Order: sequence, then C-alpha cells, then structure tokens
Amino acid sequence: MVVLKNLVAAVLAAGVAWACGAAMANAAEAADGQGFAIGAHVGSTGVGGDVQAGLGRYLGLRGSVDGLVFSHDATYGSIPYKGHWHGVTGGVFADVHPFANAFMITGGAYAGSRRASITSKPSGPITISKYTFTPEQIGQLDGDIRLSSVEPFAGVGFNNSFRTKSHWSFNAVAGVAFSGAPKVSLASSGGAFSSNPAVLQWVSNEQAIIAHDVRHYRYYPVATVGVAYRF
Repeated sequence: MVVLKNLVAAVLAAGVAWACGAAMANAAEAADGQGFAIGAHVGSTGVGGDVQAGLGRYLGLRGSVDGLVFSHDATYGSIPYKGHWHGVTGGVFADVHPFANAFMITGGAYAGSRRASITSKPSGPITISKYTFTPEQIGQLDGDIRLSSVEPFAGVGFNNSFRTKSHWSFNAVAGVAFSGAPKVSLASSGGAFSSNPAVLQWVSNEQAIIAHDVRHYRYYPVATVGVAYRF
C-alpha cells in the first residue's frame, strides 16, 4: 500500500494545481449543469473510463470502470513475500454540487475484485516447535489477500463537465472506499513436510500475522484525475 499512498499524493498534488487554474479560468462561464459526457481517468484505482450525466446545477450521476496491476514486495512477520496486485472494478456514484459550481461531494460504491497474490520461498532453516525445517522441507508459500467485492465510497472532488462552455473538461476525486476486513489465505506446497502438522500450524500462524499487518487495507485510498468530453 506504500505504492498507493505515494500515487495518491502525486495525483492529489497534480489535481489541486490543475483544479485551481481551471476554476479561475471558468469562473465566468455559467452552465445549467445538464448534459452527457464520457471520459478517462488515472489514479489509485488504476486506468479507467467513465460516463457522466448532469441532472441540473446540484446533481450528477457518474459510472466508471477501472483496472490496476502492479508488483509490490513486502515483509510480513519476518518472511519476505513477492506480491502482485490485481484490481478490476466498476463504480456508480452520485455527485452533489452544493454550491452549484465545480466542487462536489460524491458517494456511491465500487464492485469487483481487488486482490494481491503473494509468494515466498524460505531462504534458510525455520524453527517450529523446537524442530528445525529446511527450505526444501517447508516448500513454497502461496497466499491471497482479498478486499470486499462491494465497497461503499465517499469523497470530494472537482468536476466542471457541465459547468463550462468548452466541450472538454477536467475532474479530480479524492476519498476512501470502505472494504470489510481483508480475507487472507496462505498455504505451503511442494515441500517434503508441507503437510506436517507442525508446519501446517506454523503456516496458520503466519496467515494470522499477515491478516493483522494488512488490516488497514480495509480503507482503500482513492485519488483520480481525468478529462471528459461533453456532447
């Protein structure tokens, strides 16, 4: 998640700078807040596309699809793991413009899959219940970390899709998607003692350590910037 936090910070910085300039440039250009637009965005949810419908000066509806893939290594307990993150989600949101301008308060939900696959091969002997097992006896550790398939979302943003005379517009969103506690699985395979009760118990303990270390993943940071074209 360190990678995501850094990405969020970069996206927010770019979004705030762009939004301030865009707001000043379009301050005098009033619009009725109605119309239809399509666009693309990038951020902590990945790369995606969206459709928007302006329903008046104070309300808009937005739908999005996103895809995100990246690699990130991490250490849980004392075991280093190679990780691969995969995310494919769709979202539906209501955007409220309380001041009838580009500022918005947004809420909705994401649905889909956000998960990380993790793999580790012990590099040295491991002592379990006073017994020492070699890496060949332990085998390979393979695990999975999954967030909820449906995640409520709340945030704030800037969207002038229906508040400028230009067909082209800019948008930026920042908020949090709320998952349940991440579901973690871990198993040993390919080792001479992978099915040994002591090894199985050790793997179960390691799984509990990972679940504790990733508990904050339930708060998934969302920060995106994008452009849209209004028809």
